[in-house]
Amino acid sequence: MDLAKQLEYFRQYKTRLEKKIGRKRTRYIINKGVFIVSAGTNDVVGVFGITPPSLQRWSMCWLETTRLIYLSTSSLIGQFVPDGASSVLAKALVLERPEISWGVVLGLKRMGARKNGGDALQEQGATRIVVGGLPPAGCLPLVMTFHLSLIEPRSCVDSLSSIAKDFNQMLQEELRLIQQSKPGVTVAYADIYEPLLDQIKNPHKYGFEVVDKGCCGTGLVEGAFTCNALTPICSDRSQYVFWDIIHPTQRSYYFIFQSLRPVVDLITSAAT
Repeated sequence: MDLAKQLEYFRQYKTRLEKKIGRKRTRYIINKGVFIVSAGTNDVVGVFGITPPSLQRWSMCWLETTRLIYLSTSSLIGQFVPDGASSVLAKALVLERPEISWGVVLGLKRMGARKNGGDALQEQGATRIVVGGLPPAGCLPLVMTFHLSLIEPRSCVDSLSSIAKDFNQMLQEELRLIQQSKPGVTVAYADIYEPLLDQIKNPHKYGFEVVDKGCCGTGLVEGAFTCNALTPICSDRSQYVFWDIIHPTQRSYYFIFQSLRPVVDLITSAAT
């Protein structure tokens, strides 16, 4: 479900809520709520991590990726995305995938200049917004499996993680600009990258034993609906960083949450 559809459903929810409890009470609930924006991991992994270059060249997913993972922040909060908003993705296209034409890069940059203020969360009454960054995408078991080597052990794909890290840096700068321009709104960045990477690089520090595959099934290819009641699982999930090929385990999420406590405290104590 794309972000525009999610916002449409949110507006429908507000309308129904107003009919039930009135406009004033609805405004209070929205104003006091905390909104979490999390998008981009599937797009980056799907386009940069597991799509063959021959398909990447012709796929319109490049443009959709930019729209989803960058405008998911700036458009939702009601800001213009600067001309260079897509420079990280453009860099990835040119440096990581040199066969991609400059025409596509220019198209990405034009997409970065769009604004969709009508769909802004802030314009819908949100005053406390948390925006999650991307994880170290190259360290997800799915990506490791796709880039499996017959002569080398499973390991992180650093080039893909670098794209996610560059994106996160640009995202944080954009959020700072948004915060400066909207003093009545508290916007916080939630760093997922470093806490998860530390678990993967220093597993014994957290009591983990397995970092390169999931607990579900073989841990190499299973995810989403392929992890179900009929799928065998590992004997001790607490020793795994990942539940399936994309998602961390409950124990891993616990440590991520602990690292985000300052953000939680900031956003929940923000005056509205």
